Amino acid sequence: MHDATKQSAVTTPQAAIADEQLDQPTTLEDKLLDERDAQGDTAQPDAATAWAAATTATGRALPDLDSWQHARQSEWDAENARRAEMLTNAKNSDAYAQLARCFPKWTRLSESLRYSAVKRLAENRPVNPNVPETWNSSEMAARALLRRYGITKVNVNRLMLQAIDRMVDAQERIDADAGIDWAEVVAPATQLDEKLRVAHKALPLDLDDPNVWAYREEQRQAAGRKLGIDEQAADELSRWALGNLDQFDADEVRCWRIGSPTWLGMAERDLGPVAETVERPIGVFITPDTKSANGWRLSPVLSLELIRLVNELGGIVDRSLTFAEVPVTAIDEFLERVNPQTLHDGPLENMESASKMQEALKKALNGREIGLSPIDKKIDRWGRLKVNIGRYGYSRSELKASRELQASEHSLRIGIKTGRVKEFPQRRVGATSSDG
Repeated sequence: MHDATKQSAVTTPQAAIADEQLDQPTTLEDKLLDERDAQGDTAQPDAATAWAAATTATGRALPDLDSWQHARQSEWDAENARRAEMLTNAKNSDAYAQLARCFPKWTRLSESLRYSAVKRLAENRPVNPNVPETWNSSEMAARALLRRYGITKVNVNRLMLQAIDRMVDAQERIDADAGIDWAEVVAPATQLDEKLRVAHKALPLDLDDPNVWAYREEQRQAAGRKLGIDEQAADELSRWALGNLDQFDADEVRCWRIGSPTWLGMAERDLGPVAETVERPIGVFITPDTKSANGWRLSPVLSLELIRLVNELGGIVDRSLTFAEVPVTAIDEFLERVNPQTLHDGPLENMESASKMQEALKKALNGREIGLSPIDKKIDRWGRLKVNIGRYGYSRSELKASRELQASEHSLRIGIKTGRVKEFPQRRVGATSSDG
């Protein structure tokens, strides 16, 4: 009987909750009376007994939450009313009118100001639009400066912080040269109009300079505007071109990103047709080492010949140059034209046994047989070409990061894996994850 009763209570939670809500006492006194009635006690509890029943472990009585909430609400209402009055006073001040002359079309100016700035304006004291303390965030301070020039659609979070600091400092000097003193209140504020026109002749930051942007996408867009090329061509600019715009030559291969359509066309023109067999599918990419003053860093990437082969077969190479995709119709030709000793699937230990690697590759390539011999060349043991048909060819993070690759379950996914070889130390030539 006990189990059956318990099961019934568990299977009807809605009914139990409904009953509990109907019987819920509305006050502490009602609750105590209900408990007394349930125990058959007809004595009326006194006030001391009632409060003693509602105490914490320390013996202190619980606060009257209803009264506390109402008291706090009245304080909040009073504070909001005070702030609203202060904001109204600020908007009616000459100091606010002076500040607003910088932003004649900004309807949400007051919402962007810091509390201390609103308080100063309410007291008819001037504020300086060029100092971050005026605004409710450093981002808003930069946006406000751009708004002075009618620029409202630039994402300031993509700008270099040093560039923003230089822009703010320069605007401070420009205002001073134009005769604007933000430490004084000018009334009427229209007297500042001519000085503001002088101060707003040109933004003290070249948004077409790639060096003011923090990310490659905006850097390439800026360089494209400066060079007068369209967005698609700008997206193909190389890192070297971004740093040397004065030496840009559209007919030089070094000005274009490796693997981009323009680069591939020039590579075919300068290097001739792709080799029949790609012996070395893994190469290295050299970049400046940000951790040392004059050093360089090498990173494993797909080799130039493999990139060109993938393109010739209608595949796509990710701009990181570390993974690619070959369509299902070209898988067999790709496998025939790549050095089989460099193909890999599974953990690095598979290299120690040709039969193990053959079995792993057969599974990864949907039953295709790959003839292998023991892997003796050290360069083949270092640079491995991961191959896999289907969605397990890449990790989730790689697929999310890629802008070019598609998630086809039938295409051949290509990646890089580096082995541990003494002659190829990681500190010199780099390495990739050795996960299986």
